[in-house]
Amino acid sequence: AHKPVGQTQKWKLLFVGSHGKTVIFKRFKGLAVFFMLLLCSAVVSAAGFYILYDLQVKKVRKIEQDSDALKKQIAELKHEKDALVIRAVKAESEPKNPEPPKKDTKPEESSKPEAKVEVKEEPPRLSVENFETSYHRSRKILTLKFNVKNAAPSDQKFSGYAIAVLKTSDKRSLNVPYNIDLASGRPAEKPQGESFEMSKSKHLEMEVKGEKDPERFQSAMVFILDKSGRILFEQNIPVKITY
Repeated sequence: AHKPVGQTQKWKLLFVGSHGKTVIFKRFKGLAVFFMLLLCSAVVSAAGFYILYDLQVKKVRKIEQDSDALKKQIAELKHEKDALVIRAVKAESEPKNPEPPKKDTKPEESSKPEAKVEVKEEPPRLSVENFETSYHRSRKILTLKFNVKNAAPSDQKFSGYAIAVLKTSDKRSLNVPYNIDLASGRPAEKPQGESFEMSKSKHLEMEVKGEKDPERFQSAMVFILDKSGRILFEQNIPVKITY
């Protein structure tokens, strides 16, 4: 027999009773789908409950482990405390040993006084270097520049005075500074001159104001004196004027 065109197939469930009559269930497919969905929901719910249960079990185990560790620490601390108490009681019960008498650590006083070693100061080794003379025409100022050096190996400072005596070709002289007392062409041995202090080197500048003819000077005698006025160094230096 041919199927009718345009009709869809439908499932039907037939039950035959004891009396020979048939009972037809026309929605068999829908019931089957409903029961399948219900079964899947039950499986998913069971899986979810199992996961929650497993998490709770792990939390309980973690709490139990932490509790056991804490109890162990408490027991160890209690044991240490008991040991310290026992040591303290034992230390208090033991007799204390008397301290030995302290030895006198003071050095024996020497009957002889210590001899004082006198350190002699090394005299300075003085020199004059880089002597220059320059003249300012408009201001009529003659300037003397030079370096005083001390070649002594010690770092002891030197304090003294510097004096320059400018000499002309006709044996006349000009003292720098002006208020210098000379004796036989040399400074009198007393504190006078340009005061300075140095360790190894000192740059000095002296001025002659109102000088109209600087070319008349041929040489300069430079003297270095100590603080008492004693002459320690002297040198005759040719004069060359720069403008």
